[in-house]
Amino acid sequence: HAALAGLARFDVRYRKAIIPLFAGIFVLSAFGIGRLRVDSNFLNEFSEDEPIRIATEYVDEIMGGSYSVVYLFDSGVQEGIKSPEFLREIERLQTEADGRAHLVKKSYSIADLLKDINKSFNEEDPAHYVLPETRELAAQYLLLYEMSGGEELQDFISGDFARASLELRCKLGESSVLAGMVDELDAYLEAYPVSAASVSVTGIGALWLRLMTYITQSQIRGFLLAFSVIAALMCFMFQSLKTGLLAMVPNLSPVVLTLGVMGWLDMPLDYVRLLIATVAIGIAVDDTIHHMTRFRYEFLRSGSYEQALEASTVDVGRALVITSVVLVAGFLVFLLSGLDSFASFGVLLATTIGVALVADFLLMPALVLTCKPWGPGS
Repeated sequence: HAALAGLARFDVRYRKAIIPLFAGIFVLSAFGIGRLRVDSNFLNEFSEDEPIRIATEYVDEIMGGSYSVVYLFDSGVQEGIKSPEFLREIERLQTEADGRAHLVKKSYSIADLLKDINKSFNEEDPAHYVLPETRELAAQYLLLYEMSGGEELQDFISGDFARASLELRCKLGESSVLAGMVDELDAYLEAYPVSAASVSVTGIGALWLRLMTYITQSQIRGFLLAFSVIAALMCFMFQSLKTGLLAMVPNLSPVVLTLGVMGWLDMPLDYVRLLIATVAIGIAVDDTIHHMTRFRYEFLRSGSYEQALEASTVDVGRALVITSVVLVAGFLVFLLSGLDSFASFGVLLATTIGVALVADFLLMPALVLTCKPWGPGS
């Protein structure tokens, strides 16, 4: 009790210094948030000595890429892929993609198959590793390949010969790098449009990029919605707009600080760490409600902000410390996980809870003592 009472007296004595200190931290954190990048790498979720990571890296290197980005060319008509113009469009994009050898390890398309057949029919002369010059020759090659039992044909084209795919096998890495390549190829197609077909992007790699975008946007919307609803409930519960908004500041500060630190440390915001903000505000608001409610009750009874702060801090402070310690210890258990992303998530969330406790003990009282939301007091 003596320590908590001393903490309350510290708030009263240094309240004019506490607010500028937290304001400076907010500003630094805001700059850090500006440096945040949303990114993900499946391999980085595991420690370097984890068997699954070692095996995945081996497979990725030997088999030529684990991510798959597929460009689907649709001619719009049956037998459309047999057109030399259609085939040259696939070859053109494939050549452009192969120029990014740092990421694209292998590429597959019907153009490769037809060039191989053309070369075989010309005594394996490398000069004939080119696409058939006529539609009739392309049709004959495809018919011959089908009759010889070629089962791979269905991997490249549709049954009605109207659509064909270009598969890019990409190295497993940061999703931002893969997204950059897709954006570059999209820009290339926009600058040099495909005239013989419509082109769309699919594949597990493209699906993962869309999923990351969806998760990011939904988490941000979810946090803003949760923050707005909680703020409205705070204002309703305390029957005061000023009190409700003041109560939300210490709940926002740990989230801002944690995200800011992540930005300064260049820690990417992946689909696991995106949960920090929503989880943290749900936990932090509980302590704020307890402390603010008791603080207001003691003020209405005594009429003095200083006495009310000391009484409320002594009364609920011990419970706040105990629950925060339990939560921090619980989330630090993630350090034992084989997933590095979960381990960092546990540390970051534990830090956020710790900062939330500090904000409830220092920032919230300083704001109340300065703004006096319940009247002038004695």
